[in-house]
Amino acid sequence: MVLPTVTFQDRMVLHDGDREIQLWHPGFAAHTIGDAVAYLPAERILFAGDIAFHYVTPLAFQGHIGNWIKAADRLLRYEADVIVPGHGPIGTKKDLKHMRAYLAIVRREAKQRFDAGMPAEAAAGDIKLGVYASWSDAERILPNVMRCYQEFRNELDQPMDLPRMLAGMERLRGARADHTCL
Repeated sequence: MVLPTVTFQDRMVLHDGDREIQLWHPGFAAHTIGDAVAYLPAERILFAGDIAFHYVTPLAFQGHIGNWIKAADRLLRYEADVIVPGHGPIGTKKDLKHMRAYLAIVRREAKQRFDAGMPAEAAAGDIKLGVYASWSDAERILPNVMRCYQEFRNELDQPMDLPRMLAGMERLRGARADHTCL
């Protein structure tokens, strides 16, 4: 294994001939603690990595949804015409805004159910995804809600109950499949 010889904490600018490459790390966990993006200002291309999921349900079982929303807001300030996501098709700011809206809805709806004392699995099944229900892997609503609940309890340092999460996702996947067959 070869360790990196150059690292950066929050921002770094590299020059490759005439090309400028801007690297940015949010300084906190969004999707994960290792999120980083690369921006080519002359080309107006943003390589957003896993901070961007286009038309694929985001998965936050290692991240922080509140911070992920903040990171998406920061990416939207780049002067990018093209955004290359970590998941889904190459897109634009419009596509990133859709993902950000998904995260905001999940966080808001999870908070309402958390405050009402609803268990995470029941909350995930209760949240109406609307247009986002057609995105692939919609059952990821459960780990996203579970992560929100950990965020609300200030327990992000605790491991997620993976067997419970996977079983719950399977139930949600089956329930949605049964519902679409009717």
